[in-house]
Amino acid sequence: MSSRELTDILSLVPPDFAHPEADYLAVRAMLEPFHGHPVPGHVAVHETVLGGVRSAWYDDTRFPQAEGVAFHCHGGGLVSCPLDDYHFYGAMLADQLGLRVVMPDYRLAPEHPFPAAHQDCLSAYRGLLGGGVEPDRLVVMGDSCGGGLPSAPCWRHATRDSRCRPASSPSQGGSTSR
Repeated sequence: MSSRELTDILSLVPPDFAHPEADYLAVRAMLEPFHGHPVPGHVAVHETVLGGVRSAWYDDTRFPQAEGVAFHCHGGGLVSCPLDDYHFYGAMLADQLGLRVVMPDYRLAPEHPFPAAHQDCLSAYRGLLGGGVEPDRLVVMGDSCGGGLPSAPCWRHATRDSRCRPASSPSQGGSTSR
């Protein structure tokens, strides 16, 4: 049974939301109202570069000694929602998880076709590990299409160095069925 809040959110999703033949510009316009919300004052956003990829850290200032890190790849159908539109989501994760959160600003299709997004996530993941984040303190995750993006970097990197396997790798999927 769905909560009232989830039912309210799903009622906003258009019936043709994930149509495979949808024009990417139409998808971007359709997703725009779901993103770009303000970041709460207790979450600090710090932009950085990890492995050559623009990224952002999200720190809940109420938990300044957070020991774990969540590497989160955002959703958006691989065609929409650049990092600037997703700051609110990184802030929400930091707030809810009590962890430091970092998100890469991977390149979007169709301007940057496959495997650009995957390569960017792998580069950012390597940059994160190269910057001193210990894999046993790392949760790798994503929402919607971003749920699949971190799996390739994790496994590709882990096959070269078993010490680089993250502590956990959950993902959140989306559904348009009602």
